[in-house]
Amino acid sequence: MTWTFTEDLKEFLDAAHESLASRPVRDTLLLTVSATLVRRGMDAYGEEPPLFGWWRRPADGVVDGALIWTPPEPVLLSAVPRDAVRPLVRALGDGAAPGGRDVTGLHVESEAAAEAAAAWTESAGAGSGGLRRGVEHRLYRLAELVPPPRLPAGRARRATREDREVLVE
Repeated sequence: MTWTFTEDLKEFLDAAHESLASRPVRDTLLLTVSATLVRRGMDAYGEEPPLFGWWRRPADGVVDGALIWTPPEPVLLSAVPRDAVRPLVRALGDGAAPGGRDVTGLHVESEAAAEAAAAWTESAGAGSGGLRRGVEHRLYRLAELVPPPRLPAGRARRATREDREVLVE
């Protein structure tokens, strides 16, 4: 199978949401971005329309990877099988994505990063340069809330003009 791209959020969610929701911790960024687009509209991250994509496993056609691109940010890729990375880089590099947009980067899991970098270099040419390791994301899980041993003195109140100096420090 191959990647499917669309600028239609409903089409994307119909195809990929079940797969993303089945791994809510691993795919929390894509779930959060797509929920924000549903709630705030397609221009929530900027004027250029987002691009969505999903990968279906060749053996059974089940969606096993997805992406959301909200330009000018890099493409945000879910966890994907290794065999999905090179076709994605080729498709994005060939302008196969709607609008023939120029990709500025790719956020991928560390397991897929080496494969993506190799494919990107092959696609762009060995002398393309520009590849670098970018931001790394880490997700922390809160196990339990632990209240402070004792509450501070005082009570909550609305700030007033007299509080301005303290607030802007």
